[in-house]
Amino acid sequence: MVLCENLHIHTDGASRGNPGKAAIGIIFYDEKRNELDKQAECIGIATNNEAEYRAIITALEMAAKYSRKNLLFFSDSEFVVKQLTGLYSVKDERMRKLYNMVKSGESMYASVKYNHIMREENRQADALANAALDSA
Repeated sequence: MVLCENLHIHTDGASRGNPGKAAIGIIFYDEKRNELDKQAECIGIATNNEAEYRAIITALEMAAKYSRKNLLFFSDSEFVVKQLTGLYSVKDERMRKLYNMVKSGESMYASVKYNHIMREENRQADALANAALDSA
C-alpha cells in the first residue's frame, strides 16, 4: 500500500446520447506524477454530468488505498467542479443526490480540492472513459 501526502486524481465521465450509455475514467498519481492506478468502466445510462459525478464518487472510494490525507481532483467538467466548490448551486434532485454522495465521501480525507482543467489536460482520463464505452 502506497500512502501519499498529496494524491492527484484525474477523472472524466462520458455519455453517448446525454442521457445515454455512459462510462467513467480515473487515473491516480502520486506527488511526483507517477501513475499509481487507473479505472475505466461503463456505468449504464447517465448524462455527462451524472457520469462526471460518478467518476469522482468511485475515485473517492478507491483513493483510500493510497492516501487519507490530501486529494487533489482534476476534471474538465467546469459545471461539476463549480458545484463541488460552491460557486454553483445544486438545483436538480438527481445532481443533489450525487453531490451529497461526494460530500459524504470527502469525510474520509484530511482535505479534498477540485480543480477545473482544460479537456486536453485531461485526455488520458477521457480516453479511459471512451475506451470503456467502445468496448461495451
